[in-house]
Amino acid sequence: MFFFTFAKIKIKVQNRMKKLALFFVLSSFVFCGMAQNKFSGGIYFNPTISWMKPDVKHIEKDAIRVNFGFGLVGDFNLTDNFAFQTGLRFNNMGGSLKYLDTLPSFKTADSTYKLLPGSIIEYKTQYVGIPLYIKGKTNEIGGIFYFLKAGVVPSFRYSAKANVTVNSNDDARDEMRGLYTSFELGGGIEYVLGGNTRVLAELVFSNGLTDATKTLAGDPKRYDQYGKMLPREKTDKVIQNGLMLNIGILF
Repeated sequence: MFFFTFAKIKIKVQNRMKKLALFFVLSSFVFCGMAQNKFSGGIYFNPTISWMKPDVKHIEKDAIRVNFGFGLVGDFNLTDNFAFQTGLRFNNMGGSLKYLDTLPSFKTADSTYKLLPGSIIEYKTQYVGIPLYIKGKTNEIGGIFYFLKAGVVPSFRYSAKANVTVNSNDDARDEMRGLYTSFELGGGIEYVLGGNTRVLAELVFSNGLTDATKTLAGDPKRYDQYGKMLPREKTDKVIQNGLMLNIGILF
């Protein structure tokens, strides 16, 4: 009885192993087919104009920054005309803000500044972003594909500098949030060079969805019911916007 049961178990295990092996073989064919027909990727660099936009009256946008970045891109084609696009993007963003009220504490790696009304801080922030787009494109027209895309980009801050005084270039990671999310809308062309090789040219607008800073720059004139001034809170929101020109090569 024992040997009979053992034999049955052995046969079941062998059958499952065969099914598993068949599954992996079929999966290999499927992924190979996807790699050949449903995926394309490439690399690009992107000159960028960026600025910071506050939502309160006591902080003003002061100046834009011109930066450069680069990235890797991959299109997973859902149909002939629609694709899910993702990748990895290394961006330099930032801008200047003018603080109209006293800023009692701006922390850097080496100092804590107390800034007078009218102080201007230039932010220089570097992010690693993971674009998540839906992309729609035309069929080839005279050797060119035209496309539009939209989606969100969660970005992780890995460096933040600030010119608190002239060219101070302070480490300001304590004043910038580690995670930042934006909504992006873009469009452009893919010019066919031959085979699957194409030149990419696109313009992308990035609009911040979440607060980019942690600076306590809220309204200082807040009082409790007894007339005592309350501690300053984070009542403002500063978003990071940008306009990117992506130029690259796709395969």
